[in-house]
Amino acid sequence: MPATVAAALSRSHPRGGAAEPQGLGAVVRQQWTSLNAIRPAHGGLWLAVESIDSPGNLGMIIRTAEATGVTGIIVLDADPHDPAAIRASMGSLFSQKLVRCPVREFIRWARASGVAVVGSSPAGLLDYKGFRCRWPAVLLIGSEKHGLSDQLREACEFVVRIPMLGRGDSINAAVAAGVLLYELFDQRRVVPAE
Repeated sequence: MPATVAAALSRSHPRGGAAEPQGLGAVVRQQWTSLNAIRPAHGGLWLAVESIDSPGNLGMIIRTAEATGVTGIIVLDADPHDPAAIRASMGSLFSQKLVRCPVREFIRWARASGVAVVGSSPAGLLDYKGFRCRWPAVLLIGSEKHGLSDQLREACEFVVRIPMLGRGDSINAAVAAGVLLYELFDQRRVVPAE
């Protein structure tokens, strides 16, 4: 982009006495990694997201994944390149290894690679603080409205729940992802070297 165009796009304009930056447009190539190229490392943690409806939630999940050292994100029917997801990720999207694949391909890969698949559900049998993860692992986060699909829930080695008080039957997908990613972050810090 020519410097004159970049300068014009980055100028602030007064609006109601306050200066607000203008939006910026860009054309970028999406970078995807093939699932077959992934070889989970000992102690590694991947995140898989299924049908996250809110791009803002997806962006926050991606931002938290980066903060907790996730190796990469496997996208099962969601769009991390939606402008709202990019904005909510605060740039974290561009530092993550991204894989896009169908659910069946993910399940075959998980079984073949020997990763522990950890799902989240309000109906999970294990309190998230009471389970010890086997490594490498993949954390699955499902749709805000429907949770994980039956197919993915059946593929899980562990299905954990986050205990709740009050009348709500679930919590926001981004909040659940944050709680679980930080729990797994803590568990990973004590994984013995291979």
